[in-house]
Amino acid sequence: MASGSFSIFPSEIYDMVIFNLFLDQSATTTSSTYHAFSNRNLLSCGLVCRVWLRTCRYHQFQKINIHDSNARGLSALLRSGNCTFVPFVRHLEISDWSRTVEGDPEGRGTRDELMEAVSDACTSFSLDSLYLVAMVWSAIYPKTHVDLLSLCGLSEFSCNRIIFESPDAFVGILRSFPRLRRVRFNLATVLHRNMSPPSEATAYLLPNLDALEISNSPTKIILAALKSVSALSTLRLQGLKIGDIPHVGGIMRASEQSLTIVSLRMRSLGLKDKTIGVFLLPHYLQILILDSDTILRTVNLSRHTKLRSIELSVDQSDRTPQFILVLLSQVSSSITDVILHLWDATSFDETCWTTLSNILEGTHFAHMRKLLIYGQGADFIRAQLPACEARGILQFPNWSAI
Repeated sequence: MASGSFSIFPSEIYDMVIFNLFLDQSATTTSSTYHAFSNRNLLSCGLVCRVWLRTCRYHQFQKINIHDSNARGLSALLRSGNCTFVPFVRHLEISDWSRTVEGDPEGRGTRDELMEAVSDACTSFSLDSLYLVAMVWSAIYPKTHVDLLSLCGLSEFSCNRIIFESPDAFVGILRSFPRLRRVRFNLATVLHRNMSPPSEATAYLLPNLDALEISNSPTKIILAALKSVSALSTLRLQGLKIGDIPHVGGIMRASEQSLTIVSLRMRSLGLKDKTIGVFLLPHYLQILILDSDTILRTVNLSRHTKLRSIELSVDQSDRTPQFILVLLSQVSSSITDVILHLWDATSFDETCWTTLSNILEGTHFAHMRKLLIYGQGADFIRAQLPACEARGILQFPNWSAI
């Protein structure tokens, strides 16, 4: 072959046709995965280097988003037996089914197409994760189809703006994925909230769960369903209410020997004068994030000798940093990273700053690599903490990014 020329075999041409077909079906997806290249660029790169078309599939098809505009095309490709990107798909996203069905006289037909595509995907792909967005779970995905999802062997399940019509529906979907290691709920809703205590049948629920994240969702119900989980290493809870705290304590006690990362952020509901009793944190904690003086005033860090990173925040309405000072003075390990949310730092008196400076110059903070402070008055803070400024560890992130 002459220098500078190239050839392309029929199999590569066929691959490009299949590749291009699916991209056409997926043109309206919200997933950024599909917008890495245009169709023209894909074909051009494939012609220049016939190996490229195969090697890029790992990146281009790692995540598939199924919605009403690409469901039929995806099913057709999967059933053709010639879909060459099947081995590369690891993440499945299903979004906005509720919008498809509601107010559409042909919505049921569209829903059936979507469910068919999901069924084909679940039986074709070796999935690692499933991400659900904006849907009523039990109404859109009938119980008869849940078993198909269990074939995936998922390790990660995430949902955003999902409505589970009953606690049973919520527990049911989790039971379908016994190998889950990471679970995330954001703005989830579980109706009929009078949930009875977990039965013995939940004892085997998610035995491999390693990380649990809940944001602005019914924490009490979710934690009650997962009460038997005993090997968590990461627990991140945002939007907590006072009534959630006993359940939080229960699941932390169950994972006492394994939890190394805990993040607890309270919902601001005027809790300043309320107490929750003594709040015991896991013994082997390495990373701790606490938000709200309601929690800060109830914990003690003197026994946590493994702690390396700590993030603390007082309520915005409470401008006294006494709880932060008390916790930092209790630290009994070598801290590397400290993050403080101080709001308007200029409102704290000289005594507070002197105390904080003395604490941060102590033995346990001698190896600190980062002191990151969210709050107004960066120049004022630098003047109050000259030793930290001299060490070059003082940082002030963009306040608007909080």
